[in-house]
Amino acid sequence: MKLSSLAAAAILSLTAVAASADTLVAYEVNKASATFTNPGYFMQRYDYYLDPVTFPDQQADVGWAFTELKFKDVKDIDFASVLTNLGHAAVNFYSHTGALLWSGTPTPGAGPADGLSVDTFYTPTSHFYLTIEGYAVGKGPGVLGSYSMEITAAPVPEPESLAMALGGLGLVGVALFKRRRVTDNASV
Repeated sequence: MKLSSLAAAAILSLTAVAASADTLVAYEVNKASATFTNPGYFMQRYDYYLDPVTFPDQQADVGWAFTELKFKDVKDIDFASVLTNLGHAAVNFYSHTGALLWSGTPTPGAGPADGLSVDTFYTPTSHFYLTIEGYAVGKGPGVLGSYSMEITAAPVPEPESLAMALGGLGLVGVALFKRRRVTDNASV
């Protein structure tokens, strides 16, 4: 075996790379988590597909929340160094073509958890994926780092639906206005 292939195998064994795929149903909360027992760099990839029944247009507004748990400096993941070492944010959402949809890095804090969330970002395709990168640098035996996250998606309303909703609200307003006028005239 050549020395270069042996070195490549050693580098790959030091990194933790994992992937998973889930189908998102409208308004259903999808949860995921990861725990690390070995120190070093990791990258997790989560593929998401929009359910064709509840997302007939295959587009969605996506909300996402992430929490890294810390307990007295025993559990720790260093996401900030990903920015300096790799040149990009630690959490990235991409379309299926690799176009960046959203990115960010968990805010380091002194509390029991570091978090990151986005109220909503728009995905114009039925398949998108999320990558989470960092370094497990915990100081205790056993678990060195742990995180959990939640993601949910909502269908994007079509312009026709929005127009119908506004028209319905207008009709209700007119009916209430007429009822009030009739009531006011009857009391005079």
